[in-house]
Amino acid sequence: MDIFDSIDALLKISRKLDNHVLKLDQSLHECDYEKLLSTAENTFVTALRAYMANRELLIALYDAIPSVPQNLYRLEQDTLQITIEQLQYSFPAFRIVLPALLPNKRKRKIDFRNAVTNSISEALIRFCKENKICPLRHATVIFVSHYGNETKIVPDSDNLESSCVINALSGVLITDDHPGVCSTHFTVKKSPDQVCSTEVYVVDYEHDLEILSIIKST
Repeated sequence: MDIFDSIDALLKISRKLDNHVLKLDQSLHECDYEKLLSTAENTFVTALRAYMANRELLIALYDAIPSVPQNLYRLEQDTLQITIEQLQYSFPAFRIVLPALLPNKRKRKIDFRNAVTNSISEALIRFCKENKICPLRHATVIFVSHYGNETKIVPDSDNLESSCVINALSGVLITDDHPGVCSTHFTVKKSPDQVCSTEVYVVDYEHDLEILSIIKST
């Protein structure tokens, strides 16, 4: 998609967003909460499409102006507030923090999944390159969902969309996502500060019980 196509797509999406906001206001004043919920869901999807369209525009601009530093992935990482750190243990262990719960895979949106995968992947590539980290040959990926008061239903680990994270890890922090070399573990905890978030621990397979023990004790 070139610059003109990207801007045209953004203009069309912005008109949809304006229309959604008007409908949200109307539904609220009419106390039509069923319509309000439906419109809010449509607004969410449209906003994600706006994000992806703007992403395409930035890519086209970076391609057109090679002298400009390409800050797209750093912008995404900062905006999504993704943090990555290497834990100070005698064995390889890493922690990634996402400022939200993973979506329900039965209700997942392809735009959101792709955006999260791309953002985490690029953040990991930069992190591993800067810190000279090689992928773990046999790893365990531990997902810890922290839910707050705004979460009406406790997250069901069986239905979490974890593939967007696993796909981002594969080939970067872990060699492969095949079950033979990558195990997964899920746990859910009440957030002490009532803020929803997701912690992802990536650890050498032989030491995963140590990390699990630490997680459960905190």
